[in-house]
Amino acid sequence: YDKALFVLKFNAVDFEAALLVFDDIADIYKKTGDVNNAIDRYRDLLEATKLSVGDNTDEVGTVLYRLACIHVDIGEIGEAILFFKQAERMKKENKSDLMQIATISIQIGSLYLAECATEKALLYYKDAIHHLSLVLENDRNSDLRDGDLFVELTQCEEALRTNGSESAVIPSPSFAEVTDMLNDMGNLYSLDASYKEAIS
Repeated sequence: YDKALFVLKFNAVDFEAALLVFDDIADIYKKTGDVNNAIDRYRDLLEATKLSVGDNTDEVGTVLYRLACIHVDIGEIGEAILFFKQAERMKKENKSDLMQIATISIQIGSLYLAECATEKALLYYKDAIHHLSLVLENDRNSDLRDGDLFVELTQCEEALRTNGSESAVIPSPSFAEVTDMLNDMGNLYSLDASYKEAIS
């Protein structure tokens, strides 16, 4: 742990290696029920990352993402949303991997949906679709058409198949997550009496 911090402070290139060490340490703490220590270790990593590469960087966004995930694990939804939003902002400002941004947007949307904040959930789900469409657009000038859930599902699957990765930093959204998101959107439109939008 101390060695990982030392390496990170003096060599930002080793960020991913240090991150993996902190992931392992945090995982051990979580498995033993010591979640507070896991959170503290990621807070240490956050401070070390800021010292190493600056406050508003992609790497800081990644650590904030880790903090958000831990708060989800322990049911602190408000804190999780806060950290996810900060992570998303960092990723967008640094023009990070579009799949990573889509992953975060889906997670924020699903948390809002769990809290019955349907309008906010839809906002973040649409943002996720937008970023997935940009992935395709960058590839072959294609786009996802809002409102057509079948086309969105098919093209999201294509975006994941051709551009997805199991990154150690933030993995791409799974096809199941995208399917759930689109189904949730259809259900929300239906509940809102937007029948045409639900079946278009």
